[in-house]
Amino acid sequence: MFSSLAKSFAQLSDPRVRKVVWWSILLALGVFVLLWIGFGFLLSWGGDSLAAWLQSLGWEGFLLRSVEWLAAAASVGALLIVSLLVFPGVVGILIPLYLDQVADAVEDRHYPGLPPARPQRLAEMLLDALRLVGATVALNLLALPFYLIFLFIPGLNLLLFYLLNGYLLGREYFELVAVRRLARSELKPAWKARKGRYLVAGALITFLLTIPLVNLIAPVVATAFMVHLFQNASKA
Repeated sequence: MFSSLAKSFAQLSDPRVRKVVWWSILLALGVFVLLWIGFGFLLSWGGDSLAAWLQSLGWEGFLLRSVEWLAAAASVGALLIVSLLVFPGVVGILIPLYLDQVADAVEDRHYPGLPPARPQRLAEMLLDALRLVGATVALNLLALPFYLIFLFIPGLNLLLFYLLNGYLLGREYFELVAVRRLARSELKPAWKARKGRYLVAGALITFLLTIPLVNLIAPVVATAFMVHLFQNASKA
């Protein structure tokens, strides 16, 4: 598995992949900025609503300013936490934009002689990505209270985060890569046959997506990584 990950990073030197990487960086930055703007707006609206409600109760002066300051500090912390949780899932929506270029480059270099991949319409790939991204984001937001509760049990919140996202992102990247080579009816059996391996791969992908700067190229690396794992599983 780690040799496949190393090959995926080495593939970044491929001119075909390098061009995709620059687009990935720009698009990932755009996603991150949109997340900050969106969640920032929601948190700002929530803070203003709280202040207005407290004023209606007669709170004013130092007490009201203290609550507003605490709410602002909590909002910044919440923005960072939610961005960290949501970014790995949301950025998956970009995969269809460069999936074929990355997968073709990996297969041409490491798995020559493969038949052409099943052609897919961009709309089909985007719908698949939206479905998987939606599930990833929704489940992470539902798990947010548990992440916060488990802050008081060192390491348990991280374990939950990597287990949940290892499964979700492993499934997401697997399906987007595997559907190029398999009929949709074959996806579930293929996933089950190597589920543990893909879960660990998903946890590694999650880790890459939470490292600042690395997370900008992580979707491309993760796509190449999953192509290797899928092809190795197909040969086994």
